[in-house]
Amino acid sequence: MLFTKKSKEVKRAIDQSYDNADKDWVLEAESALFKLCRDKKFVTSDDVLMRLDNQGVKTHNNSALGGVFIRAKNKGWIRPFGFAPSGRRSRHQAPVRVWKSLIVKGAKKDVIL
Repeated sequence: MLFTKKSKEVKRAIDQSYDNADKDWVLEAESALFKLCRDKKFVTSDDVLMRLDNQGVKTHNNSALGGVFIRAKNKGWIRPFGFAPSGRRSRHQAPVRVWKSLIVKGAKKDVIL
């Protein structure tokens, strides 16, 4: 079943994992996401995790990344766009959210006609 609205329990779990995450990791993840949003039109959690891995930044639980994306959305950096298969082997091509960057360099504001 596809859920279009997050339940209160899901929101609570996202907030809890974010609040309990290593603060240095959260700062690195937010920085990585911001830089990706400046450079790419579309981003996923795979992109952020790859960048963190390339920097040697690790955490015991990636679930806090959901909170990083929600906060980026609330800051106006990104908006939901759709889904794509994950490229991470551990995810077995499970769908991941694709986010459209609202701060990509050279981007023009969306015009609604």
